[in-house]
Amino acid sequence: MELSMVLVIIGIIIAAGFSVLPGATDTANKKATEAQLENYQHALEGFAVAQGRLPCPDTDDDGAENAGTSLARPCTAMFGHLPYRDLGLPNNYDAWGRKVYYAVHQDSTATNASVADNSGSNICTNLKTLMNTGVASQDGLMIGDFNNTTFTYNCDAGDNTTAAPYVLISAGVEDADYSAANADEVAALAELDGNNEDYSDGSTVLQRCVDNPSRVWRIANPEDGNAAANTSYDDIVVAGSFVGLISTLNCP
Repeated sequence: MELSMVLVIIGIIIAAGFSVLPGATDTANKKATEAQLENYQHALEGFAVAQGRLPCPDTDDDGAENAGTSLARPCTAMFGHLPYRDLGLPNNYDAWGRKVYYAVHQDSTATNASVADNSGSNICTNLKTLMNTGVASQDGLMIGDFNNTTFTYNCDAGDNTTAAPYVLISAGVEDADYSAANADEVAALAELDGNNEDYSDGSTVLQRCVDNPSRVWRIANPEDGNAAANTSYDDIVVAGSFVGLISTLNCP
């Protein structure tokens, strides 16, 4: 009798261990990914110091940046994967084995300024121009915030929305909000959550709203249904700042 009770207790402990293991693994992967994104950030800013610009995103998954053909659009697209080969990195994966996304700010309207401009223009001048232009630019990269009126995360006017020179995004554990990509996006973006998978206005205008790096994870219970899943979030975002990059580059 005593032996059977011991075996039952051991079985319960083992079962509990297996139920906790995925969560513990994801926590470890989250910390590892945050460290990886920090390393990627250092590589990006090192590239900026050496080349006088940030690299364009990799849009064809060959590990290299995809540059555009005009001053207005120095990059083929403002959003893609991290161009790890141009940064001298072995890969662009997070701790879950997924490719890290990378977006860069460019303004193809009034200023034609970009932090990825390879025409020889002064990156310090472009950084200051874009910083002063703020979020009101086409091809602008925006960091959203929580709206205390609508209780949603977005980049709507009136919120604490800021512009950023670049962002790095890990899709985290899974597609936590169970969403599909918009009609104007590639299906791969469905693995992202919240604003990270959407253009800010739902069109092909390349203005990008990205969730605030401080947004906390929220994983819905599958039993709660799609309504809860829509607000689920497990992405990891790292954003550069104009002031920080200006300081790194020792701009006058």
